[in-house]
Amino acid sequence: MLIRLLWNGRVSRTQDVVFLQRIHSGLRGPRNNSIQDLNRAWIEADVAIFERIRDTLPLEAYTVSRSISSDHEKRAALLQRGIVYARKKLWTYAIDDFSNAANLIDAPLTQDECAIVRKAVFSKYGCPELIADDSVYKQLCQRLLGSNVGDQIVANISRALLYHVRFNFRNGRLNTAFRFGWRVIQLASKTRPATRQIYGI
Repeated sequence: MLIRLLWNGRVSRTQDVVFLQRIHSGLRGPRNNSIQDLNRAWIEADVAIFERIRDTLPLEAYTVSRSISSDHEKRAALLQRGIVYARKKLWTYAIDDFSNAANLIDAPLTQDECAIVRKAVFSKYGCPELIADDSVYKQLCQRLLGSNVGDQIVANISRALLYHVRFNFRNGRLNTAFRFGWRVIQLASKTRPATRQIYGI
């Protein structure tokens, strides 16, 4: 509903409360089929919704102007849609968009585009799949590495994962912090020139 409203209407700010959501700590769903893992249920619902709209919502919907008039604007839109799908746990679609963006033009990513890419690992559900599922890591490497822009995309994802290293370390989850750290090292080692540029070294 929100996606349709955004696409068909105009956005404006309001200080009024226009939506209330009741959240309680008990089980959800019908008594004979209660939801044990609320986050898992939300993820599954998001996956179903975003798989359905993939081919119906135009790429222009991922731009501020709702129009695309150049390859630079198309690349930014592809990156934006890619991070939406990454955050919805649909990494295959996300990597398709990242790969298409990398192959569109060879110009280095702008600062704004780097900021867009880094958002890929900041889902409200976290991004445990990047350390638990080697297939995502392998897809990133196979589809993106080898081109200047593809290397930059991977290097920016690696840079953003440092947040998860620090967050888990500060919260005493040392094993998880180590696993994120190892993934950072793996990705950074495959994109050394781009990684050096991002870190300014």
